[in-house]
Amino acid sequence: MPQTSEPKSVEMHLMPRRKKLVDDLVLAISEHNWCSCHAHCFRILYGLPADWQIKLASFMAYRYLPIFENNSPDTKWPRILLDDLPKWVSEFGKILPRRQDKSKSANSSQHSDQENIQFFSSLRGLVNAHYHQDEPFILTSACVYTLMLAIAAHGSYAWATNNPESQKKSKNNTGISALHGSVFDNVVAMTVEEREWRQVAEWLNTEEIWNYRDEVDIKEIEQLLADWKRDEMLLLGGQSFKLLKGKKPKYDLSASDIMNRFKELGFI
Repeated sequence: MPQTSEPKSVEMHLMPRRKKLVDDLVLAISEHNWCSCHAHCFRILYGLPADWQIKLASFMAYRYLPIFENNSPDTKWPRILLDDLPKWVSEFGKILPRRQDKSKSANSSQHSDQENIQFFSSLRGLVNAHYHQDEPFILTSACVYTLMLAIAAHGSYAWATNNPESQKKSKNNTGISALHGSVFDNVVAMTVEEREWRQVAEWLNTEEIWNYRDEVDIKEIEQLLADWKRDEMLLLGGQSFKLLKGKKPKYDLSASDIMNRFKELGFI
């Protein structure tokens, strides 16, 4: 009698896995469990086409852009980047202009710099997602990172608006470990972040992403997610460096030439 082979770790799903994960995401959003939101999004997006993942990340970064432009009307490069991400990456690779605040509106004086740092970090995630879209782990982790930081910027902005005195005390607390600053005890900020996460869930439901062929290695996804969590969900942590070790840059770009180009364009 022929022996039966062991089942492969790769599992094929027609619909249930991602649909259930979207439902789990909605529940986590209602509970304000942002850590679970991050994990569910990683599981949902991993294995989807790169353009879908980047489209969602871009959509969420765009949602913060009007707030940023209202407070820094002379800083034009974020819109240029978002309006044509492929062009940006082909011309500048993963490099962004150094942060600047040459001119702020009168409304911006009440805010810390935390929301700007988070917004710029979300854009850094976006360019990395596009640049490394052939690396599944880096693509998905960078897209989820973009979601996390864009939404965190909304929360920080709402918190600063409603707690101008408190935000002054923590204006230097901008590390990744302080992703949400002190918004956890601010009802308005939490409500704003919930609204933004619901936009993510709505996008996933509208696109019906569960209809895309789901051929994934569940164990691999969970291991990659665990590794990323150990790296504190940094944009490019240890796992990313392992994947990129020894690989040549995609574009032959000079950092000094790019910075000079940024100066010519008035970006810095």
